[in-house]
Amino acid sequence: THKKLAARQSKYPEILKIPDPSLLPSAWKDALKEAVDAGKIPDISPSTLDSNGNPSYPSKYSTKDIGSWTLSKYIDETDISQAPDGVWAIGFDDGPTDLSPPLYKFLEEQKQAATHFLIGSNIVSYPNEFMQANSSGGQLAVHTWSHKLQTASTNEQVLGDLAWTMQIIYDRTGRIPNLWRPPQGDVDNRVRAIATEVLGLRCVLWQADANDWCLDENFKSECPASNEIGQSYDSVVKYVNQHINGPQSPGLVILAHEIHTPSIQIFQHYYPRLKSHGWKTLAVGEFDNQGGFYANA
Repeated sequence: THKKLAARQSKYPEILKIPDPSLLPSAWKDALKEAVDAGKIPDISPSTLDSNGNPSYPSKYSTKDIGSWTLSKYIDETDISQAPDGVWAIGFDDGPTDLSPPLYKFLEEQKQAATHFLIGSNIVSYPNEFMQANSSGGQLAVHTWSHKLQTASTNEQVLGDLAWTMQIIYDRTGRIPNLWRPPQGDVDNRVRAIATEVLGLRCVLWQADANDWCLDENFKSECPASNEIGQSYDSVVKYVNQHINGPQSPGLVILAHEIHTPSIQIFQHYYPRLKSHGWKTLAVGEFDNQGGFYANA
């Protein structure tokens, strides 16, 4: 279906807002309706978020029905959550940003592909940086348009958040992404099905989170004290090193970001150690036997 939906657009939704469903092209809405009518999209209510952003669901749904990664760490057979033995997955969330170019330059110099889970709105805001991510040999993947928690959205809102991000990537590069990562890992069976059945996107989760996003440009932590990892630069480095020195079976998918200089510097510093410890460093599309980098390549 996703290939049939590919038609170039020139107008995009408001940045960092959940796209207005009234802006959805009719072909997208028709594809969603077709999937719903065929019983491919579970009939689960959107979650309700509390003041801390934690989702909850009506009690009539079982944990298995919901399939929430946030609440029960449910991993579906269609999800990618770990890498093959000996493989350290190279990937970054939340780009492109004005701080991304040194990362892209480093990856290109190392001839290292990475999977970039991109926010559609940021592609609008940082068009040159986006094209640099593309030319550096990275895999362009989806991290939604708005970076809002997806399980609290309606079917059409989820569709817009994912499809508009796919759309702007396609419009600017001709590439159709085949992977997405939910903001904060917030996915359930309904959201997962919209991504896979309507848009051909597989969900990528993770096993390890160094909280590198906690560190701001002044190398100070923006995280609460309860986050022991992420309270300092050293705490992030120590956590990553434990995994570098740790077992390589299974391989590792670790959460990393390209929003602040500390995150990027930490990666640049530990990357050579991955090699010296015998890790094979691959973008997700290089070990995802089902997909490769793109749906149309």
